[in-house]
Amino acid sequence: MREGNDKAVRVLCAVAAIQRDDERLWAGVLDALPHGDVTKLQFHFLQFAEAHCTDHRPVSWSRNAYDVVPRPAAALRRRLFAKACKSADPARSAAALLLKHIDSLRDEHGTPESGEKRHPDLSLGVAWPFEAEPNQHQAARSGCSLCSTDVVCLLCVPPD
Repeated sequence: MREGNDKAVRVLCAVAAIQRDDERLWAGVLDALPHGDVTKLQFHFLQFAEAHCTDHRPVSWSRNAYDVVPRPAAALRRRLFAKACKSADPARSAAALLLKHIDSLRDEHGTPESGEKRHPDLSLGVAWPFEAEPNQHQAARSGCSLCSTDVVCLLCVPPD
């Protein structure tokens, strides 16, 4: 799927959005995350994330209206966060984009009753959102010494 078969990725995202509880399907979506520019298939991945993290419940006063309510997605968020934290993973920017989209859905519709935490996985010791990470490489001004980029890399800053 990474070799450019966009139709297969679209179909996988659509099926995974319908079969939300099938972990193998959404693991396939995570494996199909683009390694570079996510814009070509961004809509399909964001649609998958929205379908996985929200439910549409009909309201009693209208046939065509519904309430958007959050549904638990801790396992998906954990896997996306792990992928976004790995500097060697070429799909980390796509995973970070999905996590930010899920956070915006949580801001708009609330968190599920299961008590899902704002941070996807505290055990990794990396701040979320990544912008909250203290900038430890700024003093060097030569970029990130861990992944050899020209800019300060918030993903490579080791935890305190």
